Amino acid sequence: MRKRRVPRVLIADIASAVERLRKALNGDNYELIETPNFDDALAKIKNERLDLIIVGVHFDESRMFELLGTVKMELKMLDLPFICFRHLHSRWSEATDQGIRMTAELMGACKFIDDAHNLSDEEIRHAVEECISVGHAKAVAD
Repeated sequence: MRKRRVPRVLIADIASAVERLRKALNGDNYELIETPNFDDALAKIKNERLDLIIVGVHFDESRMFELLGTVKMELKMLDLPFICFRHLHSRWSEATDQGIRMTAELMGACKFIDDAHNLSDEEIRHAVEECISVGHAKAVAD
């Protein structure tokens, strides 16, 4: 019997967010690959087979949109699912929050997960599974 391949998830974020995602995605269901900086994230994206990228708004001095744009527009990896993640509370206005969410969506992110409002592990796992499923469906259709 053939063993199912475990989805490979790149987490590009600050240490506290990586720890939070590790807790939510614990177990043997995912291979989690961590990176704290833009250049390392880009190298991993180019050289490794990934099923999902999760990048935080505070990643490498707030370079989330730079990484998203590079992956989707420069590298043309349109089918690689991408989740934008906020772990820390920020003093953003509601309009700023909506602008960040809208920009992420328009740039091709599958989801924006806002853990600053204390999501459950199950809610995070569900969002991750949904995005991985969408990515796999697009790959099969191509």
